[in-house]
Amino acid sequence: MGLKLKINDTIVDAADVRIKKPDDSIVSASAVRYYDGTEWKDVSIEQEEPIDYTEYEVGGTGPAGGYIFYDAGEVTGDGWRMLEAAPEDIEINSQNTFVWSNVETEEIGGSAQNPGIGMGLENTLAIINQEGHEESAAQLTVDYATENLGSTFGDWFLPSEDELNEMYTTLHDLDPDPSIGGFADDSYWSSTEAGTTGARRQSFATGSDFASTKSSERRVRPARAF
Repeated sequence: MGLKLKINDTIVDAADVRIKKPDDSIVSASAVRYYDGTEWKDVSIEQEEPIDYTEYEVGGTGPAGGYIFYDAGEVTGDGWRMLEAAPEDIEINSQNTFVWSNVETEEIGGSAQNPGIGMGLENTLAIINQEGHEESAAQLTVDYATENLGSTFGDWFLPSEDELNEMYTTLHDLDPDPSIGGFADDSYWSSTEAGTTGARRQSFATGSDFASTKSSERRVRPARAF
């Protein structure tokens, strides 16, 4: 996944950031330098070690301590190959359920209506950047973090409709039981919007997938790509 920046509570791709100089010329963020009190230095981003995907498999434990539910077979153009479900549902209240968004009657549109594999993050960002947004299932996933083997992972998002279904079929709808990941036989939110007042959700009891009102409360299981 590409580097994300948070600017005035809005999350954006770093590659999209441009900076206006005093002479009104525009430069990319990659051209920014900082002064350490002695000299000007380039801003650098520490690169992570390449992931050895041979260490991971669908149904096994992922780098963040969750459960791998999808393998694209090769690294995608967005820089990931596998999808990992969080090790547990987000604990919110006694029922562990939350609304899709506090913005209940305004349609976000195409940027939040992607059902496909690999689209959960884009949907998530569209939800939390909607005008009037204050709280949502998507925001819960963005704020979520896990620690595993000395590293902290905070790159979670609300899975898209197809990602959530993949999570269900790969980790929960297993024969024989038990399922992997401790999912409840209850409904979970996806990040895929379904018009002005609805969003897609999936029952982990029956596997059925349909729209519910954004104001209804469902469980939340974050996902991440690596």
